[in-house]
Amino acid sequence: MDLGGLPDSWSWVSLQEVLSEPLVNGRSVKTMEGGFPVLRLTAIKDGKIDIGESKEGEWSAEQAAPFLVRQGDFLLSRGNGSKRLVGRGGLVGDVGNPIAFPDTMIRVRPSDELVSASYFRLLWDSPVVRRQIEDQVRTTAGIYKVNQAILERVALPLPPLAEQYRIVEAVEEQLSRLDQATASVAAAQARASLLAETLAERAVRGLVGVSSHPDPSVPLDEIRAATSARAGKRWKPTDPIKLADMKVPEGWTLASLGDLAWGNGYGTSVKCNYEGTGAAVLRIPNVQGGFIETSDMKYALDASLDLSEYYVRKGDILFVRTNGSPALIGRAGVVEREMELAFASYLIRFRVNLDFVEPWWIQLVTRTRAWRRHIERVAASSAGQYNLNAKRLAELPVPFPPLSVQREILDCVNSEIPWISRLQDVSNTVVKRSDSLRARILDRAFQGGLVQQHPADESASALLARITADRAARPKPRRTRRAADRAAADRAPRALASQTAMTDPAPEPTAVPAFAVQQEFEL
Repeated sequence: MDLGGLPDSWSWVSLQEVLSEPLVNGRSVKTMEGGFPVLRLTAIKDGKIDIGESKEGEWSAEQAAPFLVRQGDFLLSRGNGSKRLVGRGGLVGDVGNPIAFPDTMIRVRPSDELVSASYFRLLWDSPVVRRQIEDQVRTTAGIYKVNQAILERVALPLPPLAEQYRIVEAVEEQLSRLDQATASVAAAQARASLLAETLAERAVRGLVGVSSHPDPSVPLDEIRAATSARAGKRWKPTDPIKLADMKVPEGWTLASLGDLAWGNGYGTSVKCNYEGTGAAVLRIPNVQGGFIETSDMKYALDASLDLSEYYVRKGDILFVRTNGSPALIGRAGVVEREMELAFASYLIRFRVNLDFVEPWWIQLVTRTRAWRRHIERVAASSAGQYNLNAKRLAELPVPFPPLSVQREILDCVNSEIPWISRLQDVSNTVVKRSDSLRARILDRAFQGGLVQQHPADESASALLARITADRAARPKPRRTRRAADRAAADRAPRALASQTAMTDPAPEPTAVPAFAVQQEFEL
């Protein structure tokens, strides 16, 4: 990668060169009430660490000691379902009570002799660093991951220490104005989302466009019998769970999504990229605003694979089943036409009985508060990823009127949606422009173009040489008597074991059990 030129007083350095101590991965800890506190991955917010985002873990203070965080530490994400978020980090401020970091994070301790903590925080979020990380991350089961070796090689533009402080002041002044504008746009987005949510809520409660003479509702037993006949012998009815906030209008039917669906399943796990020559595969980014967006497609690498069993049909509903954000779990998109497009394993497909329910009605129900709260509550979290399975979705309740009323309500909702969508589109456009402007400010700052260089500043190369010489000249710390005693105690059993092995005869071989199974483990 061409990293570009720098001012004469700057130097390119690797992350490893500016560390005060090696990178450290956190530790996986189960939740236990009353245990030692540990941060959650969600503590990383906007370049800072929210100490309040924590849980109590099943470990002691002594076990947590190697993983404690302190002011000035930088914690970053080891993995995420989004390449844009993997490796993102935050600066630790005032810690207060002792707290540790989890296995989903890596701790970075830059040397304050070489780099300002505030400079490092801004630099880590800049395009020059993000491009390097996103080019090097690895993906496993849909999760992008970064490791210590990748991070240590990240090249950083290092200006003189005094200039770092000037850069931070200039960047924060520029970004503060941008942040004010972004906050206004975020408020507009929140209002648009609330309007859409309220509209869905009123529609599903029968408060929008309901006919005064609706057709009779269909009994649940009849629905189950019809779905079973379509699905086959393996299909079983699913009783809907109860959601406290869900109100079912009089004369409507309440069924589970499983009762209304004659088929469901997960997508393909075939490897894909933009240059693949095989079948096109729908992914999480293609589920947008209740629709299936096909402008950003990836393709199977192996063109010989037959993925026709995963092709979507008109009326299919695709649910997002895994993501780093709980707000995106369970989001649904409806397939509007027949398409020779497969869908990826991060999605779940439901095919509903069109004799009783419109797919768009299901999508409307998924946007209600009752559904969203339940899904976000039951989504299981693993390695920073939230997951949802088909069984959880199948048991969710769907209140619905007869088909004619569904269509009447959907027509009313659709008449209101365009102006809400326009508000959301304008807000999204402004956010994209804001992100682009932020990137340009950071790019300019870390190329040396935002503040003037001062000839009197000690150059980065001179600073590095001086710090390296100072460290080499420092006497190595002497071990304490206690440390020496522990080392001797550790060596004693090994020496005794070695001596015993040389003098004692070899033991008789142990007989192999009759039902022994040889196992090979990958090292």
